[in-house]
Amino acid sequence: MPAPTNAGHLMASLPSSHPTRNRRTRNYWEPIYATGLPPQFSIEEINGRKAVGPHVIIEALPPRDGGRRHTFTDVQFKNVDFSGDFKRYVFKRCIFVSCDFGLCTWVRCKFDECMIKRSSLTMAVFTDCSFNNCNWEEVGISNETVIPGTLVDDPEKFLNAAFIQRDLATLGLYNDSYLDQQIRIEKNKALLARSLAYNFLSGGSERSYYIAIKVDLIQSKRAEIINLYNTFLSANWSPVQFVSQSLYLLIMNMELAAINVIGWTNSWGKSPLKIMLIGILIIASFLLIYHEFGVELSRSFKLSIENTLLFGYEPNAHGSKPGLNVVALLNALIGLVWYAVAVPTVVNRISRVR
Repeated sequence: MPAPTNAGHLMASLPSSHPTRNRRTRNYWEPIYATGLPPQFSIEEINGRKAVGPHVIIEALPPRDGGRRHTFTDVQFKNVDFSGDFKRYVFKRCIFVSCDFGLCTWVRCKFDECMIKRSSLTMAVFTDCSFNNCNWEEVGISNETVIPGTLVDDPEKFLNAAFIQRDLATLGLYNDSYLDQQIRIEKNKALLARSLAYNFLSGGSERSYYIAIKVDLIQSKRAEIINLYNTFLSANWSPVQFVSQSLYLLIMNMELAAINVIGWTNSWGKSPLKIMLIGILIIASFLLIYHEFGVELSRSFKLSIENTLLFGYEPNAHGSKPGLNVVALLNALIGLVWYAVAVPTVVNRISRVR
């Protein structure tokens, strides 16, 4: 067996020295899955910088003297299986293509402006790491991707890049289906979304925090819906059960739509100004509607404010004009929703301490 080759601050060796690393040939749900491996392994020169590939094992070195970080800038890693404990590594503008980050730990590592494409994070532990301005394409995740204290500056972009095996021939070989794959990935995304939102409670930017809140709320509901959809398709329902389950599925989708709309109104808790402007728009809109029903302008203004702010609504206050009663009821209902969002938004922004 060839001796390990030194590549910068990493050690490279042939996969045969790590016989347990067979994830590329076994894990068909992973983006790194392939039906065969290249016949040779080498160290390549890419853009004048050392890069490792294809299918080379990369082992971490101990921390440098004085706690200095191992830093890589503008390095491309292709078909790499990382192995060991990576502590205080920095990767700047690096490209990771078909890499396996799993079965090892990453502690206080920084990934700045990196591209991570068709790579696997399953069974990887990232502790107090950060991913800043990174681009993600087809990334493998699972419920064994552990991220305590790790911050991803755009959780939505990260989770939207989660890989799903869509090749029907490959799925057929393992008696699996695309729907089952989607159910699993949505559950895993929900778990990671919750972890990311928790991590941002004590660190990270305000922008990233509210993106994490958005992703957590939406993803948990999406996972619930797709699991319910699978149950709906797989069971033999009686006509009554079929109708009730259909209605329940419809309600769940309506809840998801409501979460998206309400979250948009205050930018998921970030913007009190936005929800205030929406309140002004509601008042102005109903002022014009009341005026169209023949109510004088000053009275329309008073009715719109009172009904929107919920301190002046009276059922059947316009007995001779049933259409106006309906408008007033609609005004009060919209005002109720607005009030329920606006007050907590303002209070949380003033009093919340992260």
